[in-house]
Amino acid sequence: MKKTNRNLVVGVVILAVLAGFWFAVGQTTQEKKSSNAVPDSLWQSFSWQDVQELTIRRTLFKKIDNTWKVEKDNIFFPITLGAIDQIENFFADSQLKGKVAQTTVKHTQLEVTAIQGIHVTASTSSKKVVDVIVGKSGIDFSSCYIRKSDEDTVYLATPNCKFTFDKNEWRNLSIMPAVNNLQLEKISIEQDGAFRELLKQGETIEWKEGDIDLDAEKVKNLMSAITGTQAANILLSSEETTDAFTTPKATIQLDIKDHDSITIIVGTEASGSEYYIQNPTKNEYVYTVSKTRVDDQWLIPIDELKKD
Repeated sequence: MKKTNRNLVVGVVILAVLAGFWFAVGQTTQEKKSSNAVPDSLWQSFSWQDVQELTIRRTLFKKIDNTWKVEKDNIFFPITLGAIDQIENFFADSQLKGKVAQTTVKHTQLEVTAIQGIHVTASTSSKKVVDVIVGKSGIDFSSCYIRKSDEDTVYLATPNCKFTFDKNEWRNLSIMPAVNNLQLEKISIEQDGAFRELLKQGETIEWKEGDIDLDAEKVKNLMSAITGTQAANILLSSEETTDAFTTPKATIQLDIKDHDSITIIVGTEASGSEYYIQNPTKNEYVYTVSKTRVDDQWLIPIDELKKD
């Protein structure tokens, strides 16, 4: 073989080797990029309006007559105000920032094991569209760790899903709607046959009970105690709870400027430490509230309210 031909063959071989090398490198790089690729989300595309059921840990949420309710002891109750909106917003706005683990090695550390994590599912009438495990908060608390329940890969996601899903109580324990205490004009209390009337003095912050001047700060605390109370428990009305209000311990009425008045009825003891409470506009349910809260704050005597 002539030298020129031999050099040509060698050159072709070298080019082939180089081409193979660069192809292999390209393939490896592409595979690496593919393995590090972050999906847009960990659930199928869906419309929140189509979601009919949620589970968070072992708590069941169900859309009943187009209203979300939460189950406890086989009874469905109203949900804490804003909770469902927060969940909907998370599914709509969440973003995956990157992969932080691709095996189970870090699952315990990131709290995404089946035992440690918060198992969240969402289903339409025909299929499950979300099935994830929520782990601990990210370092800056504006993010969280999350994975699909049937996959090992863990992602960092924003916003912080831990704040959205990690709640011990989902039932709405508010006895009354939100009230602006500055709009309260009269507090009427009937207790043991006696009737009391606390009146706001015009547009001032001053209050009176009869001819007695009341301490404005103490009245403010009374208003906050009544309007801001969260019940210890909420129950479905029954014959037993109905009997609790046959002879009420007390009735409290709040008159609010430019709004309907609110009535709260204090019934008999629910236990050694709580009273049954009813809001007649929500008579499907009854509540229980600490006796200390009712006796010492709601029904505080006039001697403890008047000015020093």
